[in-house]
Amino acid sequence: MTHSKNHLTRENSRCRKNDKCIYGFPQPITPETWIDNDRRAHYKRTTEDDRWIAPHIPELVDELDCHIYVDVVSTVSVFSYLYKYLHKGPDQTWFHISHSHGDKASRDEIIDYVEGRYLSSHESIWRILAFEIASREPSVTCLPIHLPGENIPRFNGGIDVSQSTSTSLLIRYFHRPDDALFSNVLYSDYFKNYVLYKWNEGDVLHDDEFLEKSIRNVSRNKVSPRRKRIKVARLQIISPTAGEVFYLRCLLTRCPARSFIGLRTINGFTHSTFHEAALSLGLFTNENEGHFALLEAVVSYCTPSQLRFLFARIVLEGYPAKPLWDEFRDQLCIDYINGLRSHERGTDRALQSISDHLRDGGRRLADFGLPEPQLRSAELIAEYETYEPLSEQLRERAHLKYQQMNAEQKHVYDTLLHAILTHHYDSNNHAGPFFIEGKPGRGKTFVIDALCCDLRSRGLIILIVGTSALSATLYEGGRTAHNLFRIPVTEVSVFPSRFLPYKIKFSLIPRIILA
Repeated sequence: MTHSKNHLTRENSRCRKNDKCIYGFPQPITPETWIDNDRRAHYKRTTEDDRWIAPHIPELVDELDCHIYVDVVSTVSVFSYLYKYLHKGPDQTWFHISHSHGDKASRDEIIDYVEGRYLSSHESIWRILAFEIASREPSVTCLPIHLPGENIPRFNGGIDVSQSTSTSLLIRYFHRPDDALFSNVLYSDYFKNYVLYKWNEGDVLHDDEFLEKSIRNVSRNKVSPRRKRIKVARLQIISPTAGEVFYLRCLLTRCPARSFIGLRTINGFTHSTFHEAALSLGLFTNENEGHFALLEAVVSYCTPSQLRFLFARIVLEGYPAKPLWDEFRDQLCIDYINGLRSHERGTDRALQSISDHLRDGGRRLADFGLPEPQLRSAELIAEYETYEPLSEQLRERAHLKYQQMNAEQKHVYDTLLHAILTHHYDSNNHAGPFFIEGKPGRGKTFVIDALCCDLRSRGLIILIVGTSALSATLYEGGRTAHNLFRIPVTEVSVFPSRFLPYKIKFSLIPRIILA
């Protein structure tokens, strides 16, 4: 059990690498045995000869009469070391095939493969016992499930787009033939009992073959009953924490449908979410532990920020989000609403905060049927929240003002109102700009104020801009151009300082035209 002392000079040395011994021989002089940080034993070596002795157990060497290297370790990494050796693949053989120049052209690659292929003992036994190498009986198809617009298209390079499989099996199920035979067939039964074949224009359909409904940019298939063997069609496994797609899967297992809207329609009523449809169908109860958790947090005076975090964790666990949001919306948004003095902006900020928490879990608001933040400008939100509750009063005010107008004022009023409403409901119709000109006291402000009241009562947003503070104060909600459009005011000298000891503020104000 002595390591070869010529290990670095011998031509066929096993341990030489970069002119060093990979086993560390000769070992250093060690006054006593010690254990390093890797829990590996370093044995006592006091003489020069001891440095060349390989660790061993004399009894084993005498018993087996062979070279046995023994290494003692006491770390958990030994399990991975043993696992690697116990489960490593079969032995491999390196071989080289050479041909002379004369018969190089007659080289048979198939014979080279057969003669040079290594067959392990496991594979040999498997083949001797005639076990199948690759087979599946019965055939199993996993049917995909996805929300509307979230199917992942699959494109095959080098072929026309119309011939690519750019739609899912779920979409093809919705577009199954219109024949009454397919009216009440479920998603899994459709692909279990029928086979889809490619169909070309002009192909003749047999009596038991049907043509599926047309799908945009996708080639149509013909549907035929399955005649050979047995097919198992199972739906994709969806975790209850997946939200809406989980309830979609539950509906697909029980309800035949021809669209996503059809799945949400129960007893003639179309629900807004798949969860509500599943509840209406009786697949789940209305008991919601998430409701009790949030209710307890509200009673315990948790802050809105804590409630939003708890809400995100609850819906990530699979509890229905829409009912919880409808019930606890005020508690989830109250801090933002009070801080921003706007219900809409506060709700948007709360939804954005919840979206950030859901994003940490790899999800988003749409996955749970929650509304997306509107993210409208502060000016639009302020106008809407100010005048939307006063719509009836504004309508009466506009009607009263209209009754007080003369014929010319009514003509101006009707012309502007018709142009604005036509453009609002049909953006292709161009509206404005309009310029109203008249001498002082002719009622221009009166007409515009009545028009603004009428439009605001219809839910439209009206921003009144004046070039000066005096003109802006003539209208309710009027603002200066500097304030609304954030036009900066710069200081410039009008006269040299020797003529005027102070500076006057000027700004370039664009012409603001009411449109």
